[in-house]
Amino acid sequence: MPISGSWGYRSDDKKFKSKTTLIRNLVDIASKGGNYLLNVSPSARGTLMPEAVERLKVMGQWMEKNSESIYGTQASPCVQPEWGRITMKSGKKKATLYLNVFDWTNGGNLPVQCDNDVEACYLLTDRSRTLMTESGEKGITVKLVGEAPDPYSSVIVMELAGMPNAIPTEFGKENNSPDWNLQFSDSCTGNWQENWFLDGQIAKVVNSEKGMNFSAGPVNRNDAHHAVLWTKESFKGDVKIEYNYTRTDTQIVNVNILYIQATGIGEEPYNHDISKWNELRKIPTMSIYYNYMNPLHISYAAFKMVNDDPDADYIRVRKYPVSEEVTFAETEIPPAFFKTGLFLPGRTYKITVIKTDSKLFFNVEGRREEKLYSWELDNTDPLTEGRIGLRHMYTRSARYSDFKVSVK
Repeated sequence: MPISGSWGYRSDDKKFKSKTTLIRNLVDIASKGGNYLLNVSPSARGTLMPEAVERLKVMGQWMEKNSESIYGTQASPCVQPEWGRITMKSGKKKATLYLNVFDWTNGGNLPVQCDNDVEACYLLTDRSRTLMTESGEKGITVKLVGEAPDPYSSVIVMELAGMPNAIPTEFGKENNSPDWNLQFSDSCTGNWQENWFLDGQIAKVVNSEKGMNFSAGPVNRNDAHHAVLWTKESFKGDVKIEYNYTRTDTQIVNVNILYIQATGIGEEPYNHDISKWNELRKIPTMSIYYNYMNPLHISYAAFKMVNDDPDADYIRVRKYPVSEEVTFAETEIPPAFFKTGLFLPGRTYKITVIKTDSKLFFNVEGRREEKLYSWELDNTDPLTEGRIGLRHMYTRSARYSDFKVSVK
């Protein structure tokens, strides 16, 4: 990635990444087993801009003290923590974890999801400064004392008594459960009409060797240009939805939506079986769905309808329908997530969604990153059966492949 806003030299380029961002990018990529390729563009005279020199010097100073946590390390064996990142070095029988702490709070606790005993725990830059640890059912807890020793990333060395035994997350347990039964599988390279039906008369669905290319209509703010693809099959119980998603538009307005276990509200003409009233959705106006259907809704690769910031995407969950007691705003299930850095045009992401009676997980894997989002469903009416839907608002398009739905 470039150190600034341009891959090539530009004298007017002042969009340099901060020192904090650059160092934490380095740590983040090392924690995933990768190499940090940083583009620094010289001028025609072979010189670097002062802003680039300043940042490289700071990165070099940080590496002088902390390179042990980067060079020769492996990807973290544990789930990515909220407080920073973890790298590892391992021998034949033992391993050392390097805890790169971005958010250091005096008196705070760092959870490390490994079921191991700890032989030693100390600061990399001051080995005499040891830290207390506790091991329990939920893993290891490190007790932080004093102020952060580094403004960018403070490194704690944790020597384990053996090889790391990572504790699976709640999502990991659900995702790897042997109880899932595959019900639906579509490579998305054959005739889409065998497995799906479409709301909307302007949208285009074209299969190719790479997958199912789904494009809503091109005219913004025209309801006829919305589009929704529905599975012909309906799914009962807990569901796991997996697919590859590649955004093929460059829009910075409007949303994509995943509908989960959608049914009609059951009042005529809105039969529980939504295929019974397809004619009412030839023009797939959004209000028809949130007034007369009963699904979970996940907006992703989503932008406000008026927006000029390409980084201002969001992920949001709703539970329909709207009623006299529940406004559209009140259908939201918090929290919402903003500026995710995901779903860049042309990049393929593996999406895994798991819905149980009490929890909703939305996991996104990219080339160098994996992010997990979750919501509590205890205060919503449970969904027991329904179809899966893919909505593109007007102007939006994407390619889907390897679409699978499992139930239990």
